[in-house]
Amino acid sequence: MRYPHSMIFTTLTISILFLSTAHAEDWPKYRRDYSNTGHSAETGTLPNGVTTVNSQNINKLSLKWIRSLGGIISASPAIVGPSVYVPTWGGAIYKLDAVSGTILAHRQLVNPSTCTSTNHVCRIAGSPMVANGLVYIGANNALFALNASNLSIAWSRSLTTQAGAEIWSSPVAFNGLVYVGIASQGDNPCVKGAIYAVNTSTHTIQWTFNTLDESSCPGGTNCVGAAVWSSAAIDKANGIVYFGTGNPGSNCKPPTANATRYPDNIIALKATSGTLMGHFQAIANDTHDFDFGSSPVLTTTASQSWVAESSKDGIMYFVSRSSKGIIGSPHAITIGSQLIASPAVQLGASNNLYQPTGFGSQGNFVKINQSSTGNLTKQKQTFVSSSSIFSAPLMVNDVLFFGSDDFKLHAISMTGSLLWTFPTNGKVDSGPSESNGRIYFGSNDGNLYALSIGAK
Repeated sequence: MRYPHSMIFTTLTISILFLSTAHAEDWPKYRRDYSNTGHSAETGTLPNGVTTVNSQNINKLSLKWIRSLGGIISASPAIVGPSVYVPTWGGAIYKLDAVSGTILAHRQLVNPSTCTSTNHVCRIAGSPMVANGLVYIGANNALFALNASNLSIAWSRSLTTQAGAEIWSSPVAFNGLVYVGIASQGDNPCVKGAIYAVNTSTHTIQWTFNTLDESSCPGGTNCVGAAVWSSAAIDKANGIVYFGTGNPGSNCKPPTANATRYPDNIIALKATSGTLMGHFQAIANDTHDFDFGSSPVLTTTASQSWVAESSKDGIMYFVSRSSKGIIGSPHAITIGSQLIASPAVQLGASNNLYQPTGFGSQGNFVKINQSSTGNLTKQKQTFVSSSSIFSAPLMVNDVLFFGSDDFKLHAISMTGSLLWTFPTNGKVDSGPSESNGRIYFGSNDGNLYALSIGAK
C-alpha cells in the first residue's frame, strides 16, 4: 500500500517546495517481493511520523511492543496496512494491530491435541502471504485461504495424502494461482516432493509438478525425496516460477535408492502450466542431505540475469536465466558452511547479496559483489554472531537485521561491523520484516516483537 507523498506548498514564494517523498510500503509475503530480495524500500521519515532505521540512528531503535502468542514463531510476519499476520508452532495464525500489538483475530488451523513437544505435528513454519483480501498459509498438508478481516476460512485445499507430508514452503500468490511446495515432517518418513499451483477462483489444483521423477528411480517406483521446503521466486515479466528441491532418498528414514530427477535442483516452471523450463542439479546422487533449503532469489545487472540459491553443501549457485527459463552454465561460490537462510539483496546499482552462514559455532555473513558486467566475487564479512544463523536477513537502508541461535536479533553494517543487538528468551529463526518504519520478528520464546526508532 502506498501513501501520498508529503508536500508543503509555500505561498510566500513563487516556488513549490517538496519536503519529502518518503512513502510507506507493505511487507505482504516472505522476503517482501516476488524476487525474494528481503530489502525494504522504505527510507527517511514516513507519513506516520516514524523514521526508518539506518546506521546513524540505530542506537535509538527500541521495543515498541511485545506480544506472547503461546508457541514458537519461526515464520516471518506479513504486514499489510495496519495489520500483522503471523503463525506459530501451536497450529494457529494471528492477526495483530501493527501499532499497538493488540490481537485482533486468531484461527486454529491444526488440532492442538495432535501435537507433542517432539513430533511438532501442529507446527506452522512457513510465512503467510496477504493478497486481495486473503491470507494464504500452509498447515500440515493443506493450503488455507483466510479472510484477512477476521481470519475466517474462505477455502482450503488438501495437497497430498502422503503420510508425514508437511508444508514448510511459504505460499506465493500470482495471477490467480498460489504456488507452494510439499516436504516432510523431518525426513522420517520422507515424501515424494512436488510443487502445486492452486487456482484462487476454483480452489482446485491447476497443475502439479512432481519434483521426484519416478522414471529415473532405479528399479521403478520406490524412491522418495526431492522435497520442496523453499519458497518460490517469480519472474513476473516472463511468467516463470523458480523453486529449489531437497535431498534424495538415501538420506531418508527408511532410506531408498536415489532418483536422478530432480533432487538438489533449481527448477524453472512456466507459471500458467507448470511446464519445465530448465533445471540445474547441484549434486548428483547426493548422500549427505545437501538440500536447497534456502529460497531462490532473482537478481539482474546491466548484462546478466541470475537465479541464485544457497545449498546446504555450503555453496551459493548462480544460474543464468532468461525468458526461456534456466539457461547456460552455473557459477558456484563456495561460502564454506551449510547454508539454509535466504540471502538479502542490496537493491540499486550494485545488487550485491549478503548470505548468512548456517551450522557452526560462529555465524557470519558473506558479501557477493555483482558487477555491471555480471562478474561475481565474494568478500567475507567480520564476526557477527556466536551461534548459527538460520534467520533470513532484512535489509533496511544501510543496515542488515537477522536473528541467531544466541537468542538475539542483530544488526550489522554493510561492511559487517556489529551495530546493535536485541535480546530475547529463545532462538531467533524468524526472519524480520519491516513496514511503516517498524521491524517485526518472532522468537522461539513464543513472543512477537515490534521495534521502531524511539518506540514510535
